[in-house]
Amino acid sequence: MEDFPVRMEFFAAARSGDEERGQRGGKCPAGGEGVLPVVDARRREVFVPGPRAVAPEELRPAAGTVCVGDGAVRYREVLERAGAVVPPDGSDLHVPRARFHAALARSFGEADAVEPVYVRAPDAVLTHSSSAKVGEGRV
Repeated sequence: MEDFPVRMEFFAAARSGDEERGQRGGKCPAGGEGVLPVVDARRREVFVPGPRAVAPEELRPAAGTVCVGDGAVRYREVLERAGAVVPPDGSDLHVPRARFHAALARSFGEADAVEPVYVRAPDAVLTHSSSAKVGEGRV
């Protein structure tokens, strides 16, 4: 249960929209070190509390901030150069646990009221071309 404060901080920061705390690393409720969850967002970006998607090089964690998550593992060198600490690749601290999600879900209200949060533009962009006709095979 050692990673519970880390995971709670991750979701507390994400829910509060506290970008400043997400940028510098939050404080574990149990009084431990600063923690910054870093989730691999692909496309050379990571998801961090805010929530937002940024290039790993844009993060400015406070010295000694512990970065956890698959993005922290993937971008270990970048984060460590910035002064962060990344636990070993096989550490349980990098693994999100469903039981912590469930514990947080108690206070979210009606499930029908939940809506997705999109933090970056989609890859596909539709464009309108007056010269193309449906079925011509042009995109």
